[in-house]
Amino acid sequence: MTKREFDHCDLELGAVVCAHVAARAHKILQAVRTEPLEKADSGWQLLCNSGLEEKVEDAKIWTIREVLDLEPSLIDWVDAPVGTTLWRPTASEPWQEWKDHAK
Repeated sequence: MTKREFDHCDLELGAVVCAHVAARAHKILQAVRTEPLEKADSGWQLLCNSGLEEKVEDAKIWTIREVLDLEPSLIDWVDAPVGTTLWRPTASEPWQEWKDHAK
């Protein structure tokens, strides 16, 4: 992982990781930051967006540090505000911020 100063996000905070990513069966293709539910929660949810069924009870909790070890391309986004949704069509493409165009 690249060394970088983080403004807001503690790298030891938890993130929800879908079971497919946690098992290394799929890459992270979607990242959503919601309001944290507790002090140890970063609010980040990392998903494979594969179309496979996602069961909440199968999700894993990783630290942000563990997420960045697996997916260093998220390093510039970890301090993004609540409400941020990132996606990419494939793991080799850059992250794009999802914008709600219906407003």
